[in-house]
Order: sequence, then C-alpha cells, then structure tokens
Amino acid sequence: MTRIHASRAAALLICLLALPAKGAADAQAGEAVFARCKACHSLEPGKHMTGPSLFGIIGAPSGQADFAYSPAMARANLIWDRSTLAEFLLNPNTMMPGTKMAFPGLRKLSQINDLIAFLATQTP
Repeated sequence: MTRIHASRAAALLICLLALPAKGAADAQAGEAVFARCKACHSLEPGKHMTGPSLFGIIGAPSGQADFAYSPAMARANLIWDRSTLAEFLLNPNTMMPGTKMAFPGLRKLSQINDLIAFLATQTP
C-alpha cells in the first residue's frame, strides 16, 4: 500500500468511525459550518459559483453537474454519500489529489458530521 493510499485509508477509517448514529448530528450547527462554504458554493439548484452548487449533493455522482471540474474530480467516479463527503471534507487534497478545491478541510469531526447533516436537508 502506498503512503497516499495508507493515509487515505486511515482518514476514511477515522471518518467512518466518527459518523454519528442517524439523527445524532446537528443540521442547525451544520448550517453555521456551511457559512465557511458559501463564499464558493451555492445551495440553489444549478447556481454555480467558484465551486458547484451543493444542492442535492447527497447521493449525487461526482463531477456530473454543468460545471468546469478539475480532471481529478471529473474522473473520480464516486457517489457523494456520507462517508465520501466525510473523507473529502477532512482533507480534500489528500482524498483527491489534483482537485481545484483550495479549502484545507475541516479538522473537527463534529463539524464534518453537522455539515453533512445540513447538506442532507438540502437534498430532495
């Protein structure tokens, strides 16, 4: 296992272990965490900014919206579920080397879980 794969596996394990039981995360607190995201991301369907709209992100395939994604994101071929979002939000550049997202990641797992809970409320 390469060093990058080992660190990704460790990050994913940490995220999966930290995912709360259904209903344990705080979507209202996640909305406050989203304030850090809205400089680049909208929650309006189809309204892209520096980053793509995050409306309906839960369950969506990566790199599929009408947006100019990085080659890394365009070829990632993953589904944005709670575990993939948790891994990405912990450290986008570790999970997906070459992503255009400059955000360094969220360090508090409670913030990651709350943000995912909030994003789930923005998914039809």
